[in-house]
Amino acid sequence: MIKTVIFLLTLLLSQNDVLVQQSGVSVPLSDVDSYFHEIPPDIRTQLSYDPLQLEQDIIGMLNMNIIYDHIQSQGLVEQSPFKDVIQQIKSKPLDVDASVYKSLGVSADEFEKNYRHYLIKKALYSTLQDYLLQQIDEKK
Repeated sequence: MIKTVIFLLTLLLSQNDVLVQQSGVSVPLSDVDSYFHEIPPDIRTQLSYDPLQLEQDIIGMLNMNIIYDHIQSQGLVEQSPFKDVIQQIKSKPLDVDASVYKSLGVSADEFEKNYRHYLIKKALYSTLQDYLLQQIDEKK
């Protein structure tokens, strides 16, 4: 049943459609697709049948996007280490599972663009945590 619902959502929604929005920050469908792409194929199926886990993961993506928007709005994206992280991800080759974007009915270029953006947001989320811990340690 849930697999059918997910399939229908992918037919009705485009990659830029929003699944969840809070305080001006949203989780586009492309983030969920990118998240699923990172999960090994055998676990993807199990996860699609667990609505509670999927809900928690989408909330996690919302938090990631809140942090991404904060980094952007504060201009941190132009500073090291954030700028360095972005350059690394933009320059690294992607290993994309063609079955994922084909099943979504999107082009390889569109999926890769959205996937790379997701990877940037995910990396900046982790980088901010490390950055804040470093700032705390330095200022004791």
